[in-house]
Formats: sequence, C-alpha cells, structure tokens
Amino acid sequence: MQYLAYTKENRIQNLSSLCLALKINQDDLLEIANNVQAYYKPPYFIDKKNGGQRCIIDTVDPLKSLLKSINKVFFKNVYFPEYLTGSVSGSDYISNAQIHSGLKNVITEDISSFFDHITAQHVYGIWKNFFKFSDPVSQMLTQLTTKDTKLYHGEIDQEEIKQGRIYQGVPTSSYLANLSLWRNEQWLVNELHKKGFVYSRYVDDMTISSPNVISREDKTWVISHLIGMLSANGLRIKRSKHAVLTNNKQMNIMGLNINGSKPTIPEKERDIIRATLHRFDKHPASFSVEDLRSLQGKIINIRRIHVSKGEKFFKQFKAILRKNHITI
Repeated sequence: MQYLAYTKENRIQNLSSLCLALKINQDDLLEIANNVQAYYKPPYFIDKKNGGQRCIIDTVDPLKSLLKSINKVFFKNVYFPEYLTGSVSGSDYISNAQIHSGLKNVITEDISSFFDHITAQHVYGIWKNFFKFSDPVSQMLTQLTTKDTKLYHGEIDQEEIKQGRIYQGVPTSSYLANLSLWRNEQWLVNELHKKGFVYSRYVDDMTISSPNVISREDKTWVISHLIGMLSANGLRIKRSKHAVLTNNKQMNIMGLNINGSKPTIPEKERDIIRATLHRFDKHPASFSVEDLRSLQGKIINIRRIHVSKGEKFFKQFKAILRKNHITI
C-alpha cells in the first residue's frame, strides 16, 4: 500500500532557502507576507446542490503567483495515495466513484463545514510536521496560505492563530485540505483495509464500501472511527449527509450510479442534457456564454463515461454553435 509522503529530501530550514526554492527575492517575499490580506479579493458565494452557500475567495498577484509557485515546488512533490481523489492530478469525482463501483454496500459521510475548520493552526502543523520545515519557514508559509492569520514580530501568536483559515478559491487550499488529516487518515485506511473495506475521500466527501453486506457491528465500528479521526482534527461529520447504500437499489455517489462495474451518469441527467440541447437549438439567444460553457462541460463529462452518447451530444452542440455563429 502506498503512503502519503513528501517526496523531496530537502527540508527547508531558513527563509533564504525558501526564497531560493520559490525563486523570489527575500525582500519581495517579506513585502507580500506583510501585506498578504491586501491581495485577497472580496468573497462571493455559490449555492450548494443540497442547500446552503459556499464562500469562495480568490487572490490577486503578486500573492496568487507566489501561491502557484508553492503548489509547484511543494505540493506537486507530495505523493497522494489513491484514496485521495479531490484536486489531485489524474483523479477526480469519477475516479472516486470508480473505486467503489460494483460493491455491495456503501457508507457515505460528509465533513461539516470542512474548509471553515481548517485553521492556521492546522496549516502550520502541516508545514512543520508533515513537510518538516523549520519554525520560521512554517510560519511564513502559514502566513501566505491562510487568510486573517496575524504575525507578531515575525511569529504566529498562538492566541490568534485560530482566527486564520483556508478558503476555497485560494490556489493552495485544496492541497492543504487533502493534507489536513495526514496524521491519522492513513492509519484508518489501513485498519479499514484489514476488515475488507475500501475508503476514499473527495475533499470533504468520505466513502467506505465493501464487497460484502456490512453488519450493524461493522457499521458502528466504521462510523465511530471516522468520528474519532475527525474529532482529533477539530472536525465533525455532517449527520444529515450520512447514508448507507445497498446494491439492491440504485447507489449514487458524487452524482454517479455505482451499481455496475463502472460509474454511470443517471439517465435523468442525460435526458436533461438532451432537452437543454433541444432548447438551445430552438432559442439560442436565451443562452449566455456562461450557460453554454456549463453545458459544454456537462456534455464532456457524459462523453467520458458514455462515449457514443456523449459524442452524439457534443457534435449536436457544436453544430448548433456553428449554425448560429456563436463562439464560446
């Protein structure tokens, strides 16, 4: 079994080495760190599928470019095991569903307000203890990758550290979210494996499946250990999202059916795309560029799973665009 690991031997111990790794002048690094809050855009909110809103905050240069460098230099050199499927190169929600396809029982859990509870304290622990960087380097990287983290005389004030946290939309946040459970998630995966369970996590969605019917005792064991792992990290399960699925009915995770040997998109979703294409053909002016880009993305996803049907939709979509001289 492969383990979560930082693949580089160089453990950065001073700011000079950090600047060298990130290819930035130290004065420029300090200027960005001292004014980091000025480089955040105002938040905006998007509706969640199941209700509520998600807060998104993006950054601007020079912070944004620096965070992308941090991704390239550090996070791209982390080996993420197959059970982590969100925002990992070569994996996505379809990969996550594939892990559990064709199994008999599935337990799904959602981490409540996940990003809201990944604090600067968590992030500092990742830089200090997972990457094994020095205190000054870990503090600097925490200051750069969290919002509202206050430094006093170059050090993070322990009373204030919980005020800062990561936000969705910031380039480094998805990687930090994947690493937030690094201390004990691998242990739990190994214990689940011993019992014949398969585990995956797509950002804040956790899925555990089994080729056998899950007994009440094992279900209780699984859920109690998930709760324990999250509790140890200041997190908790969102009980309203708890579900136990069995293959005598349709099993759906991440919007995909997993009863068969590979994930499928529900027929109802494909029917919606078909109807939307028909409406686009009849009333092209009613579709904005954003509407069309969203539609194109959904068609591409269908084509990944249902090749012939998706290709038919895609050709139809392109033909309507050409007929109406629309460019997106």
